[in-house]
Amino acid sequence: MSDSSTTDLPSALAPTAGQRETAPGFAVAQAMLKPRKARPFYGRHPWVLDSAIARIVGQAADGDIVDLVTDTGKFMYENTGPNAHLMAADLIAAGIDHTAIYRRVYEGWPESKLRLFARALSRAERHAGGALTMTLLSAEDFAQTGAEESYTEGIVDRLRAVEGTKVAALARELLGGDGRWKVSLRSSDGDVDVSVIARAAGGGGHKAAAGLSTGMQPDELVAFLSDQVAAQL
Repeated sequence: MSDSSTTDLPSALAPTAGQRETAPGFAVAQAMLKPRKARPFYGRHPWVLDSAIARIVGQAADGDIVDLVTDTGKFMYENTGPNAHLMAADLIAAGIDHTAIYRRVYEGWPESKLRLFARALSRAERHAGGALTMTLLSAEDFAQTGAEESYTEGIVDRLRAVEGTKVAALARELLGGDGRWKVSLRSSDGDVDVSVIARAAGGGGHKAAAGLSTGMQPDELVAFLSDQVAAQL
């Protein structure tokens, strides 16, 4: 029995006679699957970037390159291997306008997002001897700037870029009014496993990126995160 599997693949995605193979054990559907990683794929975007996909084959959609670029952090994260670049090449060759898509995703900010970023970055503080760089956004900040919750995307990455930072944290008050906070954590160089920190407060994630939701208030939250970071250094 071959290591490569198309079990449970919709018939429209199953390999057909004449489709190419680029390496032993790699069968081609709309995506090329690595051994023992086959899974059902539905909809327009038949992959998740967990190394399950080696190449892209077939009709491409704009959302495909968006998924690839954002999930690899614009090809900067550790999950960016040769396959990620091969997928990008396949998509560009298929006619994706990557320049226009980049502008739509990363530029053209509404003013309210600019105002929210300004508040978040102006409040950034260093803790745990500078190893933790953190900021907070309250529900009032969203109300006063008119920003949507999704506009926080990218703030934690700016914090992670600060020299000396081991962990970046963005805490934002949930808009439901129950006083809870959602915390996004990012590890800058892998010295601190942020999933350990998140799990200690009932959250989850992986070594480089994790998150949690908590009823801790800001002072308590800062103390908790500082202690957790310091414990791993």
